[in-house]
Amino acid sequence: ELESALIFTFHHSSTDALRACIFMRKVIETYNSSVFSDADVDVSEDIRISRKGDELIEFLKSKRPRVQHYYMRLLYSIFYRLVLAAIPFPARIFQNKSGHSKIINLCNRTIGPKELKELESKATSVGVELNDILLASAYRLVEKWNGMHGKVSRKIRVMAPVNITIKGFSQVPCNQLSWISIPTWPKDRSDQAKLLKKLRSEVIYQSMTRRYHYIPYFFYVITKLPLFITVMICRIFVITRTYTDSVFFTNIGVVWPQVGSEESTVTSLGSAKIVNFTGSAFVITPIKLSFGASIYNNTLNVSLA
Repeated sequence: ELESALIFTFHHSSTDALRACIFMRKVIETYNSSVFSDADVDVSEDIRISRKGDELIEFLKSKRPRVQHYYMRLLYSIFYRLVLAAIPFPARIFQNKSGHSKIINLCNRTIGPKELKELESKATSVGVELNDILLASAYRLVEKWNGMHGKVSRKIRVMAPVNITIKGFSQVPCNQLSWISIPTWPKDRSDQAKLLKKLRSEVIYQSMTRRYHYIPYFFYVITKLPLFITVMICRIFVITRTYTDSVFFTNIGVVWPQVGSEESTVTSLGSAKIVNFTGSAFVITPIKLSFGASIYNNTLNVSLA
């Protein structure tokens, strides 16, 4: 009968939320004394502790021997994303810059099992996935928001996560995500069915070509340069809006699924049942709008900040 809230806050470097989820699971497992229940298991053997490094970089290195003209593909992909695909620059989210209000703007919506099932059925009926509907909503919201304030949105880009976790390392608290960034134009957004079709084809295409995977190599290299050069390059990106998009979409997916299944399951913290799980994505300059989505106990939780 008594309902409480347990709140975690994280640095924006874990804004993909996967690492945040891993940390929260670790805390709850430890609280429930269920992490090392087997007396024969050595703590040092726990993969979440012993595994080091960046999972995405390791994934890229593993592909090198099997990809023809690997470095040429890498350089072209970086050039394409940072130069060709960046022009013209995407529309920015309207923001009232008068005054210096410190008010936090946050909106949460919970969609119950029945409505979630209807959404999934609707997605299936038109040959797309639930993620495509969520992603399409982000584009349409930006256009409506800017239109309310007299701003015309031509090119809109939304950063969306792609989980590239190598099998066996899903519990490693390191970078396991890459990002795709799909541009849409007014003609794409004029019809909802057309927008969904475009997003589905683009997600499949970018996933198959793995063009998005190579970008982290570039950032990996510039972090090895002297600090003042790294800072200068980052400032250029912020000013020109080359790589950063105005909208950030993170999908945590199913939280605490049952083993061997995609179904959600209710977990506990001591004697208390965890009845819901909500989260909000960070908003950091120059990104102006963030979406977060997760499913727990067959309930979809969406946040906007």
